[in-house]
Amino acid sequence: MSTDRTAALAEVNDPSTPAARLQELAHAHPELGPQILAHPNVYPALAQWIEEYATPAATPDTTAPDAAPAVAALPAPKWVLPTVLGVGALGTAAAVVAGIAIVPGLFAPSAEGAEPASAEAGAAKVEPARDYLLGADVTWTALAMDPGEIGAEATWEFSAVTSDDIWVTLWPTGDFHVRRMIALDATTGATLWSRNAPRLDCAELALGGLAYCLDSESNETVVFDLATGEHAPSPLAGKPAAHVSVVGDTVALSRVAVAGSGYRIGATAYAPDGEVVWDHEAECAHYDTPSAEAAYAATWQPGSQLWLFGPCYLAWLDPETGTVLDSRTGTDAIWDGDGYLNAGSVLLNLEQGSLVAYDTLASERQWRVRIDGLTEFARMYATRHDHAAPLAILDFFSGEVTRVDAALAPTRVEGMPRELPDCPEGWTPVGWSDWSGGATLVCQAGDASVTVFLVQQGETRQSTSAVATPTGVRADIDGVEFEVALDGWLVWTDGRSQAAASGWTPARGEIRYAPAGEIESCPAGTFPLSLSVWRGGWLLTCGVTTYAPTRFVYEVDGTRGAGGALEWGRGRYCGTNDAGRLVCVSASPALVQFGTGSDLEQHSVAENHFAGVGAGGAGRGRGAYGVDAPADTPQDQVGYLVAILESSASARSKVNAVLAPLNACSVTDADIRALRELTQARTDLLTALATTPVDLVPNGATLLAQLTLALQLSEEADLGYVAAGVAMGDGDCAGGRAIYNNAIAVANQAEAAKHEFVATWNAQLPAEFGVRTFTARDI
Repeated sequence: MSTDRTAALAEVNDPSTPAARLQELAHAHPELGPQILAHPNVYPALAQWIEEYATPAATPDTTAPDAAPAVAALPAPKWVLPTVLGVGALGTAAAVVAGIAIVPGLFAPSAEGAEPASAEAGAAKVEPARDYLLGADVTWTALAMDPGEIGAEATWEFSAVTSDDIWVTLWPTGDFHVRRMIALDATTGATLWSRNAPRLDCAELALGGLAYCLDSESNETVVFDLATGEHAPSPLAGKPAAHVSVVGDTVALSRVAVAGSGYRIGATAYAPDGEVVWDHEAECAHYDTPSAEAAYAATWQPGSQLWLFGPCYLAWLDPETGTVLDSRTGTDAIWDGDGYLNAGSVLLNLEQGSLVAYDTLASERQWRVRIDGLTEFARMYATRHDHAAPLAILDFFSGEVTRVDAALAPTRVEGMPRELPDCPEGWTPVGWSDWSGGATLVCQAGDASVTVFLVQQGETRQSTSAVATPTGVRADIDGVEFEVALDGWLVWTDGRSQAAASGWTPARGEIRYAPAGEIESCPAGTFPLSLSVWRGGWLLTCGVTTYAPTRFVYEVDGTRGAGGALEWGRGRYCGTNDAGRLVCVSASPALVQFGTGSDLEQHSVAENHFAGVGAGGAGRGRGAYGVDAPADTPQDQVGYLVAILESSASARSKVNAVLAPLNACSVTDADIRALRELTQARTDLLTALATTPVDLVPNGATLLAQLTLALQLSEEADLGYVAAGVAMGDGDCAGGRAIYNNAIAVANQAEAAKHEFVATWNAQLPAEFGVRTFTARDI
């Protein structure tokens, strides 16, 4: 296993790994899809995305609908610094200001994300209720400006100032020096007021109910009230500036002046009361003769950093302190070549009359929402700096404004018991369980926050705290510890553990089978790691980490037993019970085994769940060599054994070829590699047999014991061949021949054991099940 994959698997097995990281792991390691689906932080939309687009069997589809995983860390902002500004590549969401192409709608959440709101008292903090991961909905479309009155000569001079309550749109008129300001109710789209104004370049976001703009002719700051459109008294009004923007709780005014052979470029961040929060200024030399006409400066916040730029300078600033994080000189222009709006792990763009979302990791289209009547000259603005902010989309040709909101996460799923409540707004169901005496519902927010509802005897209670465990959620409800484990299949409360009779999670779907009665609880400080159920019994493993169970308990036909730690080997976990008998459990094929050889007792598992693997059972998933796991029927089990024997047959056919060099004591490195490949093939087949169910096959235990013995002897002989080859390759023919002769003797024993197996097989199974016969040479 590679180091990268080992590290990835460790993250998957860590219950605290957030959904955003799980998305990244699913994209980078699609073979880990089943393990990721079993993680407690996987919510419905992410599970659907993994199943459809991030598993080995999936075919990439760039037109995938309505699928998106969790919020991921933002990629580095894309930027280009050309010597000659190219406007044609900007797309529909860009504007040109004084020779600078700026994408006004580009935004990103801060490093900490949006300020969460609580779903209910005592619940964990959550992200906003809506999220662009699941798609988008058009909330309303309103005619703001009569298209016949829009000044066609000023194609790009339309913009908006947004807030949670009021959107002020600015439109060019037939008079080049006049703009029409039209305010809309952000909730309904109704027009609140309109008035004429000079040419204004405004900050995209309002601050404290005020809009901060720059008069394009006087280059002085103008402040007006969003609610009335009237000028508002402000210590910032009348200040000279080259550009204005709202940065957090401050207003940043940029400035530029000719200085020697270049320019002096700076920005000052003011509090609304006029107090200076920070100031930054730098000088840079320019390759051309500087002039006041060519001077410009602006700030832009595409993410958690603030960019200050001008003709020959670019700086990345901390928006709160103005500290320079990085800078460079000699640049000529800056623009975003894509024109996308960055919404967490989703990139939004306007394309051919639709709002389209792309996955930032896979660069594949996730969903498309058609906006009726939208033309190619449209621009979008986010009303807040977070990934769930409503969008204001202005269309230059139609004069219409459209509000788009992120899709609302579901608060209830089909099949939930009627007595369970809906998840609070902003929370999504990620599992429900119904068992004798109660029902539970687990809800998750956009991040890893979870809350649990418990319904017993008609009373609904909600957790005051909930934390993820390796296989579920542990919560405190009215001072009583409560746990939902193994995708909701196992419920522990009031000191008792029970398996759910019905339930659902995105990873496992509906629960099919559950044992009757109470299941023994895991020891304090450990968690349920797997549960396997069959007719007449069950087996539960417990531990802290998914790959190292520390205890197991079981029941077989009413008799209970237990044991200590289990170790992984040959595709299964094995340990000894308190009586010293070997006990093994595997996920796929789903099987529990007691004893070995002639003492073997197998139970095909009807339903199971393994941490890091997910739900399964007989007839689900794949076994050795990619063969479909058998259902719990004699025909399927016989067919499975035939399939794995035939899958390994090609290695048997190479035996004579690899032994020829040993007979001649003329062994090359290639010969030794071939011998090792033969040995590995034997080992792989033994691993396959270790989890092969034969409990319903006539003489199944005998057949499996005979075949296992034959292959163990063959593996021992193969190891001898490798050792002989190494000795001969080093020039020690005498020593190599001695090892080789011993290996031949073991191989003869293996041949005799194979004859015993095929005799038992051929005596009954081909006639009864219509399968092939075998010879010793086939094994």
